[in-house]
Amino acid sequence: MGTFKPRFESLVAIYDHATKSFPDRPLFGTKERGSWQWMTYGEFRKTTDQIRGGLAAAGVTKGDRVAVIANNRPEWAVAAYATYGLGGAFVPMYESQLTSDWKYILRDCGAKVLFVANQSILERIQGIRDELPDLETVVLIDGDAPGAEGTTSFAELAKADPVPLADVDGEDTAGFIYTSGTTGKPKGVLHTTAGYLLGTTMTSKWVFDLKEDDTYWCTADIGWITGHSYIVYGPLANGATPGMYE
Repeated sequence: MGTFKPRFESLVAIYDHATKSFPDRPLFGTKERGSWQWMTYGEFRKTTDQIRGGLAAAGVTKGDRVAVIANNRPEWAVAAYATYGLGGAFVPMYESQLTSDWKYILRDCGAKVLFVANQSILERIQGIRDELPDLETVVLIDGDAPGAEGTTSFAELAKADPVPLADVDGEDTAGFIYTSGTTGKPKGVLHTTAGYLLGTTMTSKWVFDLKEDDTYWCTADIGWITGHSYIVYGPLANGATPGMYE
């Protein structure tokens, strides 16, 4: 009996396929001031490739951890796929967590880079920065970053020279999803790139009957596993168009 070889072996492979196949198709939608704005698959690829170059310039290599604390927004997905494109592991957190939970998760996973949505989160992180020995760079998504060492902005990170996609195996680590910590310290669960791709792709396709011409909405916080599974990964793998927030 021959060995089964899947069409796409990793999150990187499906990203490469989808963004090349549907460059003009709307991908992520955001509604502000009563109007929907859409980022296309092609625009998503361009921005993600730019940020991947920035992460590489910041020293991220295969196996490194990159974390995020942000609301539902396209930059969250960009940071995730930029990390995967270097063979790194992505670690999502959410805005409503306690600072002590952020500190525990960042120390436990050994995050090298952290994306934060806004100045308020940045100030809380700067207050515990001395207790995070592995954290080298904090990236502020909204606005200009202060002149503090080891802090930059999303826009500045995107100015680095591009780098090619890494060779990522299906059994490589995609990231760590941490529990809420309500019954003790948060516990990290490891996902591989192939396993997570298969689970989110098939449940989106079979449970939600998601098709390429569907516009889709998931109301979950993107930092929770339901949110990023069915806003970022499942819809993109099926060529669909998810709304992220309004």
